[in-house]
Amino acid sequence: ALNADEACALMNLCKDEQPPTPPPVRDSGCILCEYVVSTLDKMIEDKSNEEAIKNALDNVCSYLPDSISGQCKNFVDTYTDLIIDMIAKEATPDEICQELGLCKKPNMFYQPAPVT
Repeated sequence: ALNADEACALMNLCKDEQPPTPPPVRDSGCILCEYVVSTLDKMIEDKSNEEAIKNALDNVCSYLPDSISGQCKNFVDTYTDLIIDMIAKEATPDEICQELGLCKKPNMFYQPAPVT
């Protein structure tokens, strides 16, 4: 059973002197890129319409919490032209994020060592 302090901390309702450290996650640039590009992919009907892609890019960060919307805006500002170009060429979110160098390309030649 949890005591009151543990329950409070678990539900993030307590004001601690030190905030808990977030659990380690995959590279946040990769996650953000995949989120932005896959959301754009769903928002845009005509992928050849660069103006529609640009407008969607301008709005996509507004769907995120304030804590990461700034990072999202920096990402969009940095990569707008490349994203527009690649979406217009029907690239997938994975391809775009790998091309931008934010996500690692899967290693096609990786073979796990045999278990002995």
